[in-house]
Amino acid sequence: MAGIPYRQLVGVLSWLALGTHPDVAFATSLLGHFGHNPGHVHWEVAKHMLRYLKGTRGWQLVLGGELAEVVGFTDADWGSDHND
Repeated sequence: MAGIPYRQLVGVLSWLALGTHPDVAFATSLLGHFGHNPGHVHWEVAKHMLRYLKGTRGWQLVLGGELAEVVGFTDADWGSDHND
């Protein structure tokens, strides 16, 4: 396992989980626990995750069954807050 880029692959999977694929975050965090001493099974699982991501490349999350507009409100006037 010395010549296999396991840590780099787990880093890429972590980046993908953070930015675009939250569905793989749990599995990626488990793979990260074995970064100091990965086995062959961990490498196979990491490659399986890459195949999963390739197969779900066109998937997207849709809220409400159709493409919806996201609206948010905020109270940005903290300067007049007398409690702080």
